[in-house]
Amino acid sequence: MKSKIILLSMVLFILFTVSISGCSAFKATELAEETLIEYYKLYNEEEIDKCNELFDDSIIEDIGDEDLAEVIFTSRRYLLGKVISHNVLSFDSDSSSKEAQVVLSVETEYENAEEVIEEEYIFHLEGDKVKIIGIDIGGDPIVSQLVNEYFSDYTDMEEVKKFYIPYVVNNAELFNEDSVSILADYAYESGGEYASHNIEEFNYYYDKLDWTDTTYFLAQILAEMEFDKEKFMLYAEISKEDDDVKFNYLEYYPLDAYNIVDDYYNNIANKDTNSIMGMYSEEFFESSEISQEEWETSILDSLVNDYGAFTDYAIYTWEYSTISFNNQDVEVYSFLIATEFENVTFEEHLTIIKGKTNKAVIGHQIY
Repeated sequence: MKSKIILLSMVLFILFTVSISGCSAFKATELAEETLIEYYKLYNEEEIDKCNELFDDSIIEDIGDEDLAEVIFTSRRYLLGKVISHNVLSFDSDSSSKEAQVVLSVETEYENAEEVIEEEYIFHLEGDKVKIIGIDIGGDPIVSQLVNEYFSDYTDMEEVKKFYIPYVVNNAELFNEDSVSILADYAYESGGEYASHNIEEFNYYYDKLDWTDTTYFLAQILAEMEFDKEKFMLYAEISKEDDDVKFNYLEYYPLDAYNIVDDYYNNIANKDTNSIMGMYSEEFFESSEISQEEWETSILDSLVNDYGAFTDYAIYTWEYSTISFNNQDVEVYSFLIATEFENVTFEEHLTIIKGKTNKAVIGHQIY
């Protein structure tokens, strides 16, 4: 799958050093809380570069550099909105005659989040310097909130459109209501009601999208979703247009079938035609006009060797259906995919038997 992201851990845990000379634990905690309030003030005012000045150099180094740190915290600022209030749940301090370290566990209310977020800040004090040396900001619940709300009624297109930024909904090239509706119907027929999700990757990003100067790309997620009858894989991008923080792109696939597609392309990249041959069902060659040997030597060998290095793939569409095959009704998923090599791009159509994880490919066409 194509990605345009900066890969970063969902949890940033960074160390800051703050110390004060001859300071009591009480005084150290008081100074730490004052620094936290200053951080929230700058955060609300969108002075992200000044927020970063409160951080110890070790945090910036752990992220990569100052520019990347600004990208991350700017994205987070727009995802969550302003800090409305905060409550220090607990503190822990360790001090000596010259320095002190304070850990604050904080419950923070953000503008865009329905529930408070528990965070942890670590401060190091030395002399008259106070620096934040660690932040555990966790995964942003606004993302989980958006996913849960989107899929609570994902077959109702009027509700679904509310979760996309206006620019996308109003642009037929970016949002095809018929296609979104059809895929939701396929998912509902195959999987049923949405139950829950688990975010596997969360990546911050802050930049203008290439198709508009008024919309900013904030983050992307990869999540495994549980439905009543099946699991799905979700890929989504979150953007900001004016005050709207919503999806600009969202797609989801049946998990077992998605994994088979991904395995197929990993084998293409590795030129492993033997493993690809092992993915086909017995019925595939029973109904084919060419033998297994001919398929491997004349089709697959040419595919992996004659068009330069494999570079990427992108799923155009998928559908769920029941087909008649060898006098039996078979539930299948069909994927239309763009396969990119160094010198050419093909379209491939893979048909995969629902519920099978081995020898599941029942149809394969290359255009």
